[in-house]
Amino acid sequence: MKLSNLKKPKWIKLGVFIAVVAVVAIFIIVNRANANAGRNNAVPQTVALERTDLVRTFSTSGVVQSADTTNVFSTQQMPVLEIFVEVGDRVQEGDILARLDMSRFETDLEQAQLNLLNAENSASEEARANANTIANAQTSVESSRLALQAQRLRLTNLQQDLAEAEADAAEPFDSFALDRAIEDARLNVDRRTTDLENAQQDLYDAVNDFDAFVLEQNITEARIRLERSQQILEDAEADLAEERRNRPDGFDATLHQNQIADTERNIARLRNEELTAWNAFLAADQAWRDAQGTILENFMWNNRQTALAALNRITQQIEDMELALSRQRTALTDARDNFNSATTDARDATITALETRVDNAQNTVDDAERAYHRAQMDLERGQQNAIDAAEDMVTRMQNNLDDAMRTYERVLLDLERAIEDFMDMNQTRLQNNRRTLSDSQIQVETAQNNLRSAQNSLAQAEERPVQALTNIELQQLNIERIQNQMSEGYIIATASGMITDINARVGAPPTGILFVIEDVDNLYVHANVREHSLNDLHTGQGGFVTTVATGNHEYDATLIFISPRSVSPPGSTSVEFEIRAALSDTDENVRIGMNAFLNVILDTSHNVFVVPLSAIITDGGETFVYVLENGSSVRTPVSVGLRTTTQAEIYGNLQNGMEVLVRPNA
Repeated sequence: MKLSNLKKPKWIKLGVFIAVVAVVAIFIIVNRANANAGRNNAVPQTVALERTDLVRTFSTSGVVQSADTTNVFSTQQMPVLEIFVEVGDRVQEGDILARLDMSRFETDLEQAQLNLLNAENSASEEARANANTIANAQTSVESSRLALQAQRLRLTNLQQDLAEAEADAAEPFDSFALDRAIEDARLNVDRRTTDLENAQQDLYDAVNDFDAFVLEQNITEARIRLERSQQILEDAEADLAEERRNRPDGFDATLHQNQIADTERNIARLRNEELTAWNAFLAADQAWRDAQGTILENFMWNNRQTALAALNRITQQIEDMELALSRQRTALTDARDNFNSATTDARDATITALETRVDNAQNTVDDAERAYHRAQMDLERGQQNAIDAAEDMVTRMQNNLDDAMRTYERVLLDLERAIEDFMDMNQTRLQNNRRTLSDSQIQVETAQNNLRSAQNSLAQAEERPVQALTNIELQQLNIERIQNQMSEGYIIATASGMITDINARVGAPPTGILFVIEDVDNLYVHANVREHSLNDLHTGQGGFVTTVATGNHEYDATLIFISPRSVSPPGSTSVEFEIRAALSDTDENVRIGMNAFLNVILDTSHNVFVVPLSAIITDGGETFVYVLENGSSVRTPVSVGLRTTTQAEIYGNLQNGMEVLVRPNA
């Protein structure tokens, strides 16, 4: 099948490049914002709006294959005398690839020509048979003598064949190719075993030697901040208690302080609920991301929005409580100020300052406790993620080792079968040659008897008819048959392309596939995809292909085939379908059998604003983002267009350069 050469439009390449640059820029900005958040929680994480192209692609891995592969065989059993090509050579249809040893047929041809000559001589004698009986008898003697000579020549040839067969039987079996295949399979088993041991060691390291330095450092710093805050609070409370013990009865702030304490407890409770709601939102958000492209995507999106609404509701309650707390503290301060104004007692001002100091210290302690608990949870999640990744790697390496063991066992069986076939072939050939030699010896004795009989017949001078014409026709047919067999002594290329495999060996009979010819200029990528991905794929879609060997170089490709039925076993829980993508601009660096990464372009939006998915908020059926203006976040309604797994197109009352909050609820 000839694949069409289609070029990917330049604007698609430019769009992919701009999208990649935008993703990298957004990733760097978000990472820097996350890194700075631990040092300064007051700095918001933003991304500047900039028009770019957004491309949604489908990616999978596959194997490079040729669209045209031809196997070359031979029907002859004569050993290979000479091979004219090597792996990697380009050939044209009709080129000679190898030559067989046809010397045996040359001897048979000489024998047949001699037999034809005998038959022609017999025919000449038959023409003169009626003229002279003595001439007929002499012709009979000559024919018998020639027949005896032919039988002796045939006996000599058969003795030579028997010697060759005995020499071949004495030769050891050439197991070079199979031994190399066995050694390769064994080395592959060793490599897979090493990979499995390394993966198991990585799993052990993930469980026992998890590198939690940064996370533990964060916990240590959070604990130090908490201890310092607690010490400051204790000092402030001690100063306040000391001041109260040394002062006369003054302003009674019990009622106000009880109200403040109740409000602070409610705020602390709500902050715990806020942390729980935030974790629930993160879990729902991750579940939605994992379900994208599946039938659970909408359900997981609703769960995410419900969790986000709950988080926003608790955040609003905290803000209301903090406003009430501020008002209660203001009321306490106003009441104390009024009391101080009435009593003109300067000591109350000192106590007020100390109480404010205690309140501020208590708030600092609460913030430090929340940061400490959050750092502990980050450590637990990091350890579990490392263990899960290591366990997945162990499973994959075990599967690879099992495959390598099966391959090793299979090549061992191939060697055993090849040795048995070699011995059976030699034994059969030896038996046939011995049987034929025995028959030829009997025929020589018969020819000698015939010669004696002819000599006796010469004395009797009797006329005997000779059927030489039929023998001439038989010998001519025999010569034609031998010449046809000799014409098959050359192995010819049946197609044009490159030699990718040679199984023919000089001195060995041609068996099985001798040469493999493949079209290296007509390649495609073969891959298997899950059934849920078929909704986005159709033939004719453009894309590009990369390989490990060619690095970041992209080769244009077009999706040309989607299998009409699954390639998975019946009843499989993981159903897959075969797809093929034709490569239109390959070079010598792309080789048959390479692992390739296929990217099919599903959708593209040009010259649009793109933000991370975390920047988009949906509440009450309204979608919006927060824009940072003069240090304040302004809620700006937007509409959402094309989505990828990490980004989305937005449009509305937007302008270049606007700073959009990446995580407005963080």
